[in-house]
Amino acid sequence: MFDRGRSVIDATLAAHDGRWFFAVEDDRCADRPGTPFRALRVCSLATATGPVHAVSELVTSPRTEAPCLFPAVGQWLTFFDHFAEGTCGAAIGVGGRD
Repeated sequence: MFDRGRSVIDATLAAHDGRWFFAVEDDRCADRPGTPFRALRVCSLATATGPVHAVSELVTSPRTEAPCLFPAVGQWLTFFDHFAEGTCGAAIGVGGRD
């Protein structure tokens, strides 16, 4: 379903108004401070099995993982783990984007 040349982990999929949203950790580099990746991207899908459309730029800071998408009153919330800092984060919208 996703780009086979891209290393991804920690994916989550959620349906909303006939569309699917996919949030995933871009895992293309080693886990070290200053890494340009190891952060979340989002995209939309017409069906749960793809194809994937419009993969976003990074929507969280580097060294974040484990996205969870939750519907809230009139909006979506995205929760994620700031694993290097030992904290969690949240954003309004799918991956911080409405």
